Amino acid sequence: MSCWRNISGAIKIFPILVSAAFFAVLVYSLKTGSVEVSWSSIAEFFSGTDDPFSADSMILRELRMPRILAAIISGAALAVSGVILQGLLHNDLASPGVVGVSAGGGLAGLTAILFFSATPGTVVLASFSGAIICAAVICLLAWKNGIDPLRLILAGVALSALCGAAGSAILSLNSEKAGSVISFTVGTFSLCRTEDVASVFPVFLAGMLLALFFARHLDILMLGDETAASLGLNVEFSRTMLMLSAVLLASCAVSLAGLLGFVGLVIPHAVRLIGNSGNSCRLMLRSASAGAVLVMLCDAVGRSVAAPAEIPAGVVTALIGAPFFLYILMKKGRAL
Repeated sequence: MSCWRNISGAIKIFPILVSAAFFAVLVYSLKTGSVEVSWSSIAEFFSGTDDPFSADSMILRELRMPRILAAIISGAALAVSGVILQGLLHNDLASPGVVGVSAGGGLAGLTAILFFSATPGTVVLASFSGAIICAAVICLLAWKNGIDPLRLILAGVALSALCGAAGSAILSLNSEKAGSVISFTVGTFSLCRTEDVASVFPVFLAGMLLALFFARHLDILMLGDETAASLGLNVEFSRTMLMLSAVLLASCAVSLAGLLGFVGLVIPHAVRLIGNSGNSCRLMLRSASAGAVLVMLCDAVGRSVAAPAEIPAGVVTALIGAPFFLYILMKKGRAL
């Protein structure tokens, strides 16, 4: 009984904990970096009384706030995409990176940066196109009287390897341009600007609304296709809409940061460890908030621990996510 009370209490205080963590990480992210901003400048920035032409205000407005917003969108998008894919595939290890969606978007985004004018929206459009094409190919390869979850994961792993090899080949053949995009391949927000965030936000909002609208369908699909069909659900239509939302969200993250690993895998599990989220809608919302905090923190840590040098956010997420991934594998192994 006491155990249940502890879990129940953790569930109730989750919004408070996330809100406190969000504000603390936001302030830390605004203050730290290659140039440290004063507390008074941050207070004036929040209150709107800052001098827009001062050095601190320009750093906060033009450099740090855009990448903070990009980190929030990317973290939330990858986390919700991970919730959807894990539910659809009935596999706790599914994520945008594992099933190949991120790799397809990453390859297309890399191509756009190298060979086309990377204006606001260009990389977003290319990343989304690559992600949706990759998702369609994976679904076709996985189709066997419906989408087979195991075949989908295997096809995703194979296609991820193919996209990774293609990206490496492109970089090798264009080594003179590789320096400008190498950070994109490991995940970074250093190039994000306000216009980039503005161009991605409508796609992110559409993906989130679509995911939340079909969250109840995801709950039913997790009972099995036959059960879902017997309850009157159009299984293939619901699965297609959920896959579309997962691809939309993954493409947002790829277009802003490049290839951020482990976020879509780690966050849904971390949220579940705190307590039973009850349903997919609540899990999506909690995962989105936790994912935003994690990626924002990883970006802030990456640009502060070795300042003035910068460690890409994707490296920090991998350092956190890889051990957690091994923990999940060990936990599942003991359960067998």
